[in-house]
Amino acid sequence: LVIFFFFKQKTAYEILSGLVGSEMCIRDRSGTHQHFLRKWAKKIPDCVIMSIDYRHAPEFGHPAVLDDVWQGYYWIITQCKAQLGIQPKTILIAGDSAGGNLVMGVVLRALHTNVRMPNGILLGYAALNLSLKYFVPSILLALDDYLLGFNCLMICLNSYVKEGDPSTDPYLSPVLINDEDLAQFPPIRLVVSGRDPLRDQSYKMFDRLMKLGKDVYLKEYKKFPHGIWSHDMPYGIQECKYSVTDAAAWMKELISKHENNLNSVSYTHL
Repeated sequence: LVIFFFFKQKTAYEILSGLVGSEMCIRDRSGTHQHFLRKWAKKIPDCVIMSIDYRHAPEFGHPAVLDDVWQGYYWIITQCKAQLGIQPKTILIAGDSAGGNLVMGVVLRALHTNVRMPNGILLGYAALNLSLKYFVPSILLALDDYLLGFNCLMICLNSYVKEGDPSTDPYLSPVLINDEDLAQFPPIRLVVSGRDPLRDQSYKMFDRLMKLGKDVYLKEYKKFPHGIWSHDMPYGIQECKYSVTDAAAWMKELISKHENNLNSVSYTHL
């Protein structure tokens, strides 16, 4: 059985227990993530999707938001069998936009606290840098972007960063995770959109992972905006359905790879 965690950008639907969450700052009950989460649940056999609820800004920010998703992750991996009757063999963890930031924070905390690490990571157009000190060319797209305009980004940043310094804290800006820690991360798959102000953050992370010899792939969907998975909905951008299908294929590949490794270890042990 596979457990797949999803930390959402806006509103998400919990396939089993009905947990609903929101982005770090934007309250949106439109159900924009139901469409692709349901598709993934259908496309990936023997998969249980857990969507973690958490508090959000401006009332709550960092570290409260990360603490919430960490507690959800920790509860599931320690109580899943006893409380839900589920024995997770493979764990994937994923998130889009702000959720991608939280994913990296949870994996880093699992590493630092010697808690079971996920077996694979899927990041969708993730917010990997919250510092204004580190410039990437794609951020210039925010000058006229209809989704992530500069003013919107600043409101989210100022609302979320309650404690800490994004220019030094890797839990706020995962691009700052040191090489020693990053080298211990599981396989990572990155999805980026060509017209996304956050695009180059993922490219920088991809470049570092490649230099570390990690199992990492990146796919860019050119001319698409931020939030490509969420646009796969009725009256959305129909071409975005390919990014959802591709993500499901990546997850099945990560599951198969981990299960093959388990079988190999078991065979060697015997």
